[in-house]
Amino acid sequence: HGGELLVTSSKDVEVIEGDWALGRTVLMRFPDLHAAHAWHDDPDYKELAAHRHASAQANLVLVEGIA
Repeated sequence: HGGELLVTSSKDVEVIEGDWALGRTVLMRFPDLHAAHAWHDDPDYKELAAHRHASAQANLVLVEGIA
């Protein structure tokens, strides 16, 4: 779906405002929101995500406009 893995890190993050309770950070870039939704809705990803949901807590967000 044109996604690109930019960052994956299990190092501690430095929270300078607000809360960030999760221990791993993954940052991906997609060509557009349509491609990101297509990736997230892909049956192959859904199967893999089920394993992640069973073993980890995660937050996923889409942010439009970051170049």
